[in-house]
Amino acid sequence: MVWQLSLAIPLPYVSGHLFDTSISEWGAVYDLSNRPSGSARGLPSKRTLTIRRELKLSDPVDRVGTFHVYFDGLKLLRPIKFRGLPTTGHALKKPLVFIGKCREEFRNAPPELSGGPLDFEAYLFWTPKVAPTEHQGSLIRIHGSSGTLFDPTFMRYQVSEQTRLRQITCEIFVSEGLDSALNIDRESFNTAHPHSVYITRWLHEALRQLATAQKKLAGEVRAEVRDESQNLTTSRIRRVARDAWRQETGDPASRPPAVEISDTGLKTSSKGEAYVFARSAIAPKRPDAGTTKAGTRAPILEEKLKAIAQILASFGLLDSLPKRKQEKLLRAIYEVLEEGEE
Repeated sequence: MVWQLSLAIPLPYVSGHLFDTSISEWGAVYDLSNRPSGSARGLPSKRTLTIRRELKLSDPVDRVGTFHVYFDGLKLLRPIKFRGLPTTGHALKKPLVFIGKCREEFRNAPPELSGGPLDFEAYLFWTPKVAPTEHQGSLIRIHGSSGTLFDPTFMRYQVSEQTRLRQITCEIFVSEGLDSALNIDRESFNTAHPHSVYITRWLHEALRQLATAQKKLAGEVRAEVRDESQNLTTSRIRRVARDAWRQETGDPASRPPAVEISDTGLKTSSKGEAYVFARSAIAPKRPDAGTTKAGTRAPILEEKLKAIAQILASFGLLDSLPKRKQEKLLRAIYEVLEEGEE
């Protein structure tokens, strides 16, 4: 009861308002678009300004005055935290913040039908794991107060985003309008009211923008991690081949001859001698070569094959075979390596 009461009434946040945090504190901060099919605009991540100052926001709590509420001697604060949340194995480690503000005048409809102007600000806070889980969803505040608490359906959002929706906390601060959309129990909204319809559409559009931006950012992070891992693996493979060459030649300054695998079978670089092979002769394309997993695995397989060819050359075994048998040998080795990766 204390928890729900603290969420419902206009109180300061237990660890500060999200609008008063620095932009640089989060993984990314986006300004949501109010245009249909618009996209969120990323704010410069190194800005030290607060979100409130950057986007000129104002929380309705500031307008209705300051409440000091005590329950059996316990001072109540809004129990929503944005820092110190649980971490997971998700590629994105820092939360993402999406900020929106909108004012709709409903100029094409008389006030008695539209309910008059609607003015609100909102945030959508994405984090790998929302805690407590009761804060998953959207909460609408009218002049800082709420009787509906968090709605995990995000006002009946129909798009299948089950995992992502469980990672979002959203608050909508209404400073003008929506009062007439409240049902008599003050715990639900008339979904047919123009203000309720407008906020529902706005929220669903904001969720679409969030999903698009979050997917793009997560993909970039995963690609970066994958590239770093691939570069590290490639470096280790090449070092093994260099060490074998130096041990056999007895010359620490020498390097093994390059091994090139090209589509044409012709030499593409002019740096010293090189063994050149056509890719079709030693590394045939597989049916799954277009998948992400295969695309990541193929370069590593080729680096392993090149290193093995250099090791064979270190012991003089590659030069003892004609080109045709070299290709057959490397093709057989490639197929063994590929089977090992399945």
